[in-house]
Amino acid sequence: MSEFAFAANQTTVTITLFVLAGFLVLAWLTWHRSEYSRRTLLVEILRVALVVLACLTILQPEIRTTVNPDIKQTIAVLIDESKSMQTADVAITDSEGKPAAITRAEFVEQRVNEELWNELGENSSVVVESFARPDESSPEATNSSGTNINSAITTALERNENLRAVVMLGDGDWNLGGNPIQAGASMLARGVPFFGVRVGSDQRLPDIEITAASAPAFGIVGDKMQISFTIRNSMTEAVDVVITLAEGGGRPVNKTITLPALRETSDSLFWTPTNEGETTLTLDVPVQPGELLTENNTRKLKVSARKESIKVLVIDSLPRWEYRFIRNALYRDPGVTVNSLLLNSDKSVKVGGPGYLKEFPGDLKDLSTYDVIFLGDVGVKEGQLTEDQADLLKRLVEQQASGLVFIPGRLGNQNSLIDSPLGSLLPVILDKDKPRGTSAGDPSSIALTSTGKQNLLTILTRDEKANPGVWKNLPGFYWYAPILKAKAGTNVLAVHGTIKNSLGRIPLLVTTTAGTGKVLYLGIDSAWRWRRGVEDLYHYRFWGQVARWMSYQRKMAEGERLRFFLNPATPEPGTTLTLNANAYDEFGVPLKDGSVTVDVTNPQGEIRRIDMAPSEGGFGAFFSSFEVTLPGEYTFVAKSSATSETVTTQVLVQGQSIEKIGQPARGDVFQELATITQGSVTSTADLPSLIESLTNLRPRSPIVKSKPLQFTWWWLLTFTALASGFWIARKWDGKI
Repeated sequence: MSEFAFAANQTTVTITLFVLAGFLVLAWLTWHRSEYSRRTLLVEILRVALVVLACLTILQPEIRTTVNPDIKQTIAVLIDESKSMQTADVAITDSEGKPAAITRAEFVEQRVNEELWNELGENSSVVVESFARPDESSPEATNSSGTNINSAITTALERNENLRAVVMLGDGDWNLGGNPIQAGASMLARGVPFFGVRVGSDQRLPDIEITAASAPAFGIVGDKMQISFTIRNSMTEAVDVVITLAEGGGRPVNKTITLPALRETSDSLFWTPTNEGETTLTLDVPVQPGELLTENNTRKLKVSARKESIKVLVIDSLPRWEYRFIRNALYRDPGVTVNSLLLNSDKSVKVGGPGYLKEFPGDLKDLSTYDVIFLGDVGVKEGQLTEDQADLLKRLVEQQASGLVFIPGRLGNQNSLIDSPLGSLLPVILDKDKPRGTSAGDPSSIALTSTGKQNLLTILTRDEKANPGVWKNLPGFYWYAPILKAKAGTNVLAVHGTIKNSLGRIPLLVTTTAGTGKVLYLGIDSAWRWRRGVEDLYHYRFWGQVARWMSYQRKMAEGERLRFFLNPATPEPGTTLTLNANAYDEFGVPLKDGSVTVDVTNPQGEIRRIDMAPSEGGFGAFFSSFEVTLPGEYTFVAKSSATSETVTTQVLVQGQSIEKIGQPARGDVFQELATITQGSVTSTADLPSLIESLTNLRPRSPIVKSKPLQFTWWWLLTFTALASGFWIARKWDGKI
């Protein structure tokens, strides 16, 4: 039912009537003074009409529509069809009278039908709608599908004018859109109560789930790759499981770990590729007794293996034992090319040998070819490094992803690096009062930290369980560097076995990142002693792993004049990648005047071009960023404008569905909505009480909707037409 009315109060109406009466008197007097001229009469009629319209506007005219309560009121029933509704945790009694469990979706399908809503009577119209149905058109769409309770309720409010109540059947889990409480506020404003039916158990199902697994983008043939994973044990007891990592047709790698009850556990396995190319690894956890969900016990990982040549520069002041054995270990590695340099003014020291350099590489072109720099007992002083050379080394690490290994010695030359450009790269704080370190007559041991026990660099044996014992039994050292503590943000892999200061155990093996590169600090000069009794077994393995770990970034995609790498190498959907490139001109000089572009192809075949920005400081460094949004394989093709060379790399984005099967139902969401809107929440076992609550709802008061007329287009048009006519009539009557 509709009617015309005014929204103004009585005072406004009274004042408006007086104003209108005044204008009527003024119009009559004006017409009278004109001796009843017809032209003046027309002008005054238009004036009065314009004033009447203005007065009506002030009185706020509107059309009021009233929806009477005798019209059928709508009850919106919203059914959650998200993936989490496939969780089988609704207790029922089967045909034989035995307890059983069905999925949440099956329960809704069996119990929620037309007969259930028929009990509401003839005065209510029930509208059943589903929401959060996953898109099965593609795996990417399925992974991005989720539950948006806020949107489902808001849509129901918009579609149904005479809405009396909202009933939602689901597990209460939401992972998209705004907080459902926002929709609850809208329901409260319209007087629409919320009735929730929590479907599912509030306890997690007994389950063992591999929640995450990651691998490097590529590995080196014959060298170990670290495969990290996280497993959640949702069972009430701790279990021992054998994790298996297998390649199709290859020999599996096994590891036994203990999963504490109701907790997540992170660990890693090591796999050694034997052939070049891509392969798919399968990480598997055996199904445990009492486990109800089995599809999440397996994860697949795509990795690739390459044969690489790593170029290393070893710099020291004297040909001490550590220098000699590191040089020999790397020289005998078929995947490493070694150059060496001794910075010593003592002419009596004879130097030379394969790959020996007579002087420090003086320009960017030569220095940028090195993947890893080993810096021994060398400082910034006369006859050794200059300030400019130290700055070149710093920029090589930060801008070109090279690795830098600090191996101090008894001369204490590295203490002069503290106030040099390399000082910021040191991962430890040195004691300036003890530049020559600390010596002892008895050997000391090195002890792995909890971080070190899980790091690829410290794995010296095939048996991970035996690895801590290998480190414990390594030949001891008689000297260590003047280290006070490790800097914040670094990774301490090993400490002094017995000695500590006021800040804790003395860190001896520390790693960190610097810009795009990596830094390692070894605070002893006795790693060469690890050869005692076992020859090259541990010593060669350790330094080979260091060289490959530090050069990994630079080898991601490499050509003759262009290098491209990104971080992280194993992202998930929503991750922002940092893109880095090093470009050189046709003469091998780091590019200064030029550009680098990257064409990114996403899993759906869409291509996007990114213009990389040059980095400050030269070295031909370029950077940019890119957010991966979909799971699947991304292809990055980088191109340099100077040489037109391109390099390509692929990244596998391992996405997980945001909808989880096996998660407990969230009754708290429904309860908050019901509290705000003065509704209620029931369980699956108490559906009759829901029907009773809906039946007892009082009819809503008539709904009155107002439509202001002064804001309509035709009202404005009428006002404009009268004003224009009045102005024209005044001119016609000969008045200004």
